[in-house]
Amino acid sequence: MADLSAIVDELYEASAAGDFDKVEAYLTDDFLVEEASSLPFAGKYTGKSALRELFPVMMETLGVTGLNRECVMVGERSVSAVVTLSVGEEEPIEMLEVFHFKGDKVCEIRPYYFDVNKVNAAVKAAKG
Repeated sequence: MADLSAIVDELYEASAAGDFDKVEAYLTDDFLVEEASSLPFAGKYTGKSALRELFPVMMETLGVTGLNRECVMVGERSVSAVVTLSVGEEEPIEMLEVFHFKGDKVCEIRPYYFDVNKVNAAVKAAKG
């Protein structure tokens, strides 16, 4: 069985480096990430290029300056991680990301933001 936690680590590292060719190698053809309708980058992002599309928009919209993962939890076909996004002078944004797998490929990421008010404050600050 694949080391799902190691795959998620590789995804984070490749995303941070902007290596979306590598990111896409870990995703299924029908990959899905859905951002809640209350977010400025709301919507369904599908297919292998979904993170290539979403990642830069989300990072710029929020003004993300850093990302820290902690409390990684591994299930049979999923990995969850508590993530803290540093966003300039604003309070950090905390979220939970759940990665669902089909075999050794990620088929879905479900992001859960703990406080949407912090997201909105970061967006406002990033706009200046």
